[in-house]
Amino acid sequence: MAFASLLTAGGAAAVTAALRRRAAASLARTFSTSVDAGGAEAAAAILAAADSEQRAMMAERIIVVDEHDKVLRPGSKEETHIWDSIKHDGILHRAFSVFLIDPEGKLLVQQRSSAKVTFPDYWANTCCSHPWHTEEEMELQNAMGVKRAARRKLEQELGINPEEVPLDCFTFLTRVHYEAPCDDHVWGEHEVDHVLIATPAQRPKLNVNDNEVQAVKWLQPQELADWLAAVDATSGPIPGIVAEEVVVKPNPPTAPCHDKVSFWFRVISQCHLQLWWQAVTQDQADGIAPSSAMGRLQKLVEPSTIHRAGDWSKTTTSAE
Repeated sequence: MAFASLLTAGGAAAVTAALRRRAAASLARTFSTSVDAGGAEAAAAILAAADSEQRAMMAERIIVVDEHDKVLRPGSKEETHIWDSIKHDGILHRAFSVFLIDPEGKLLVQQRSSAKVTFPDYWANTCCSHPWHTEEEMELQNAMGVKRAARRKLEQELGINPEEVPLDCFTFLTRVHYEAPCDDHVWGEHEVDHVLIATPAQRPKLNVNDNEVQAVKWLQPQELADWLAAVDATSGPIPGIVAEEVVVKPNPPTAPCHDKVSFWFRVISQCHLQLWWQAVTQDQADGIAPSSAMGRLQKLVEPSTIHRAGDWSKTTTSAE
């Protein structure tokens, strides 16, 4: 059930650009095996092979936090994503994941570009990135900081006009603390991920940035369940993950699926997303805006909870 590339570059110039990015990504992987893999030297070599857009993003100042999601200091994306620093120093940062569901109840997912420094070619949710270490994107009241960051990245990655995803269409649900290495073990993630459901009044128009995204797909709940079941059957399930409730039972896989699916997307999808998605579609059927105070989704919000992926028993709840 592999999702082949669903977006094709328009014209010879776009194809050439895509091939150049793939070559750069391949060169980066070569660097990662020829130097001290996992360290700053390997990371620097990979960045030197990356394109200017990807290098600029790795220099962005994001938010270093403690295990309770309290701000410690700013840190660059490069510093906070080097796997050696994560494993040896425990450096942790704040992130967000957006799950955009259209009025027909379909979820938008994306496959990351081959040009990406971290997790190239992986499938993930609609958009996942990091709020900046700025007053505007650090605001915790009503999760305004991560919501503003989400609108910024939806525009940058998918070309979604911010007016089509107003702040009030986002619902903050919970936080998930996890870590995961990239395939090269030079880069990785260690983050407290703020999860947002976006339910705009209309399906937004996409103008995909192919330096960020190589394919997209709109999925129904059953399609997502079947796909992830096929991924689990092929590559093995994530250990220690506890689903709250099985809303959509997957069909037995009929063929191997070798798609790469990001750790955070699999965890959130298998533990929480089905319940949230069901609440959204029920609200939509009743003509209720899911992000409104009347929405069923609001009853599932966990404002002070941080789930600990890999050991759900260590989930913590504390007053803000």
